[in-house]
Amino acid sequence: MKFSILFLMFLLPSIVFSQKSFEITLDTELTNQGGFFIEDHQENSEIVVILYAPNFREGLKFESSQGWIRNKSPRYDEIRENWILFLPINKNNEIRLKFPGYYEGKIIIPNSSFPQSKLFYNVYERDKNSPPLLIIQSNPGNASFKVESATTQKILKQGMTSLESFVVSSDSVKISIEKENFLKLDTALTLKNGIDYLFQFKLDSAIKYVEINTSPPDAKLFLNNKEENNPFRGYLPLGSYYITLRSDLYQDFNTTLNLKKGGPSLVHNYSMQLKLGKVTLPISVASGANIYFDDIRIPAKNGVIENVSYGNHTIKVLKKNYHLFTKEFSVTKENEILTADFFNLEKDEGKVKENSKKAVKNLSLALGLGGVGAGLLMMQSANQNYEAYNKSTNPTEAASLRSQVENADRMAPILLGVGGLLISIKLFF
Repeated sequence: MKFSILFLMFLLPSIVFSQKSFEITLDTELTNQGGFFIEDHQENSEIVVILYAPNFREGLKFESSQGWIRNKSPRYDEIRENWILFLPINKNNEIRLKFPGYYEGKIIIPNSSFPQSKLFYNVYERDKNSPPLLIIQSNPGNASFKVESATTQKILKQGMTSLESFVVSSDSVKISIEKENFLKLDTALTLKNGIDYLFQFKLDSAIKYVEINTSPPDAKLFLNNKEENNPFRGYLPLGSYYITLRSDLYQDFNTTLNLKKGGPSLVHNYSMQLKLGKVTLPISVASGANIYFDDIRIPAKNGVIENVSYGNHTIKVLKKNYHLFTKEFSVTKENEILTADFFNLEKDEGKVKENSKKAVKNLSLALGLGGVGAGLLMMQSANQNYEAYNKSTNPTEAASLRSQVENADRMAPILLGVGGLLISIKLFF
């Protein structure tokens, strides 16, 4: 008999269904009549399965899930062209038939204590009139399948994907494959008599492995508003996720994660930005002081320092006549106010005296230079007046110029002397 082959090109590369299949049918007429006599059959302790298999003598192998009764191996009756198998009664049993070049066949023996203990089967090679035979496999395996009539919506067969074959009536059908954590697959086709169908479905994972790391590492991580462990390591169903990161010192971080089928595992590293606030200092502290923030000099306009990141900082205040002030503090809100009590500036008495002495010396120098300048100016004026006096022809003018020269001669040495004394105080004291 000629065997029909269908090459399916569904969700995997082409599959060659090159083997043949058994056609196994229960001969109800012979079974009901009890069939022919079997010499060594003990009717109350065993079930006899008789297979009429004229084309399968040499090479046909059997496996029984419950074993053979009294270790009787299957034997072939040369006259009747039957295989005879002896099975335990009252046990669900399954017989598997194996023959080179054929897909494995299967006979299910029901659990029964019925006295009739002979079952007759006919084993043929499938032909063009045989009902459609299906083998449904999947990668990964052990997925559930359902074969449903497209015309009546009746379920024709359902089970788990495997190498086992089964027959259904010819019909237009829908085949559905499902497995946890994998995307469901559906396909539709028309099944025809005499054709063997081998389906091999490749299932796409419905989950993807994802790693999420954050900076800072202790931020609270939310996926679709549900808090998760941080760092996150695990599988997520495909789809879109709204990610939120929250931390007391950082700005909230929001993004979207899209998981699509295929591709490698995903590793995401998210960094948050520190919150920015301001620090307000007392005017009495900031006025006339150099303010250093984390060792960087920054302006404090009206006592306010702008754009300060949340977290720990060190502030230094360098102010005339005061000891250097250094202290650590934390910015935890939008406007961090530092009071005068926070600073507690202490006067440096040594610097006060030193600065007072410097002020006196500087004043002395200024007055000394002024005195010397004034003395020199008077000397210059006296010389000019003296020249005018010698040239004057008017007695009254001459008397006035002479008086001015005499006054300048008296005052210039005094101013020069006092100016020199004041300069020496600056230089030598």
